[in-house]
Amino acid sequence: MTAPQDPTDLPAVAAQLIKTIDELTKSIQELLHRTARSEKQTKWQWVVIGAISILFAVQGFTTYQQVQTSARLDDTRSGVLCPLFSVFLGSYNPTTRAAGADRETYEATFAVIRGGYRDLACTTPFVPPPTTRVTPPK
Repeated sequence: MTAPQDPTDLPAVAAQLIKTIDELTKSIQELLHRTARSEKQTKWQWVVIGAISILFAVQGFTTYQQVQTSARLDDTRSGVLCPLFSVFLGSYNPTTRAAGADRETYEATFAVIRGGYRDLACTTPFVPPPTTRVTPPK
C-alpha cells in the first residue's frame, strides 16, 4: 500500500482508504473462515479421541471378562468335570456286558469318556480304582 503523493487529492486518498478497508475485511473473513475450520477439526479430533478411549475401555473390560470366564471354567473343570470323569472311568468293567453289540457300544462310550478325560487334562485318580487292567489316558 502506497500513500498518494499529494495529500490534498482527497478522492485518491479516499479510494486508497476504501481499498485498504476492503483488503482488511477480506483478511478478517479469511481468518474467521480458517478459525471455524480449525474449531471443527478440533471437535472431530476430540470425537475420535473419545471413540478410541471408549474402544480401549471396552477391550479392557472384555479381556477382564475373558480372564474371569477362563478361571471359572478351570474351576468347573477341576472341581466338577474331572471328578465326574474319574468316577465314570473308575466304574469301567467290560465283563459286565455280554459279548457283541452291547459290549462294543460300552467300549465306544468309554473311549469317548477317556478322550474327554485326556482333553480336559484331568489328573484326578479314578474312583473307585479300576478292577480290570486299563491303561489310563495320556
